[in-house]
Amino acid sequence: MTYIQLEIFLKVVELGTFTKAAKALHLTQSNISHSIAGLEEELGFTLLTRGRNGVYLTDIGKRLLPHIQESLHHLECVKQEVADIRGLKIGTLKVGCFPSCPTNLPPKIIGAFHSLYPGIELDIQQGSCEEIKHWLVSGTIDTGFITLPNHNFDTVPLITDYFSALFPIKHPLSSETTVCAEKLSLEPIIMPRGGCEIYIKDFFKSSGSVPNTKFEIWDINTIISMVQEGMGITILPEMALPKNLTGIHVIPLSPQMQLQIGLAVRSFKHMSPAVKIFIEEANKAKVK
Repeated sequence: MTYIQLEIFLKVVELGTFTKAAKALHLTQSNISHSIAGLEEELGFTLLTRGRNGVYLTDIGKRLLPHIQESLHHLECVKQEVADIRGLKIGTLKVGCFPSCPTNLPPKIIGAFHSLYPGIELDIQQGSCEEIKHWLVSGTIDTGFITLPNHNFDTVPLITDYFSALFPIKHPLSSETTVCAEKLSLEPIIMPRGGCEIYIKDFFKSSGSVPNTKFEIWDINTIISMVQEGMGITILPEMALPKNLTGIHVIPLSPQMQLQIGLAVRSFKHMSPAVKIFIEEANKAKVK
């Protein structure tokens, strides 16, 4: 089996269809099919089955998947280490990011990193905090932004953020200087998804209240638009809010609720040169 066969296999599993994998890898669908067929023939097992909505791992494919991910991770580390020794600074770095991560944090770090190391290709994958943790364990990503504390990975703290409630401009509570869980529990809540909901539910629970959740939404911009339209109120980290926010009052919570965000890797000891450089740049670019 070859490196490209394993890379194609993982891309098909990640995207769910031969067509999407071919487009992502700049190959023809025929190339993808022949590569998978050749890999399966060499192994003597069927790894993928076709369904109406795409392809799926067989039981054997599920057993082999983590080993293939681990093998490619080690190969990428070797490539980066050799490149680092030669001073070329090349390779691929896969970074996970969750939706409510502060809007200026990932772009600031990624921009600084890319300008210094343009030879390292960045693959940014967005998912919930739980998905990012799963991707770290499986080797789907090399590093990811997660909420802290977390004792399952090696982590680097970056920033501390604070939650606030967002009200439509003419809401009766929009003149308050702070707002408590008891008052918020009487309002229709647009609950953000992706990791923040855990903190928000704990905020209500600590006061003996229950959030009156009417909607559960992933996209921050959609949530903000719904608040502007008077469809409910929401609670979000302050740094996740876009600049020049209009039609909304942002009111701090009482008691204050904070969110610490950092970068996580499976192990500092075994991280690749590209991950090490990314973390170094993150420490330089982080918000004070």
